[in-house]
Amino acid sequence: SFSRSDVEVYNRWRAEFNKLSATPSENDFRMRILIENAKQIREWNAQYEKHVAEKGLPPLTGPMFELKEWSDLTDEEFNKMYNGLRTEEVEHLEVDKSLGYELPVSDTGLGVVTYQYRIRNQAQCGSCWAFSAVAILERHYFVRKGVQIDLSQQLLVDCSLTNFGCDGGWIGNALDYVGASGIQNAVSYPYTATKNVCKRQADKAIWFDNTFASKTIPYSTTAAINAANKQITSYLGVASSGKFKTLSKTDDIFDASFSGECDSKRNHAINLAAVGRDAKLRSFLQVLNSWGTGWGYLGMKKIYPCSETVLWGSDQFIAYSTNVSL
Repeated sequence: SFSRSDVEVYNRWRAEFNKLSATPSENDFRMRILIENAKQIREWNAQYEKHVAEKGLPPLTGPMFELKEWSDLTDEEFNKMYNGLRTEEVEHLEVDKSLGYELPVSDTGLGVVTYQYRIRNQAQCGSCWAFSAVAILERHYFVRKGVQIDLSQQLLVDCSLTNFGCDGGWIGNALDYVGASGIQNAVSYPYTATKNVCKRQADKAIWFDNTFASKTIPYSTTAAINAANKQITSYLGVASSGKFKTLSKTDDIFDASFSGECDSKRNHAINLAAVGRDAKLRSFLQVLNSWGTGWGYLGMKKIYPCSETVLWGSDQFIAYSTNVSL
């Protein structure tokens, strides 16, 4: 049995996200999960306010965690629908450690041109790897040509056969695919959030020149900052099944060291959009997600990393595209 306040929380959430259940038993099942998550979020917010005060972090403008449209899913359901980072490839990779602090300089020759990040939504398909790869490619193209384009995640989901469509993939494989086969724009190959037969049209391919290559290096906050300062939108991996998936709409900076998930397995691909410093000169990373504008501050969030060598989750890497001739 549910208390009146529990039912009110559930009904408010249902109205906000326009949720309907097929049967009374399904409704009760979803309500139970939602109410558990609401309780957990209240506890996290109380603990986090204390953490902010103790650490002398910038004061909060609102709660750090909140209910989302997926807050009625089990962890297993959520991971299947919204994650999809596979790192088996990288575990055996000879990662180029020499590149940690020597990311290439990107010079557009155009002076400073503002780059507008696109906020996208992978929906219920484990294609975060394709969205992360496309974010890297679009910035790479912009730096080379001075033109902002929308590339097709769906083409990667359907055609990059070293990946697994909605069942996950690795960014490096996607970048290698594009280096060899090109990619189409999103208008000519739109996103459907399911894996379909590959319908690639060679005459519509956008090519990256033969100096294009993907690189993977060990994560360090210094290397991440270096990448952002050189106009490189790199891949980052996070453990997204706990606090990450509930990060609120405020523009406050989240301290990942509070998450208790610094050693958790990373399972979700995001991108590094920008870096900055707070009033006390502590570095933070602004990350770009692919869960639409309902996550974080309009689809992005500022994060203090767990440490110099861990963003949020264990065995970290940075993947990005570069010009091997540089």
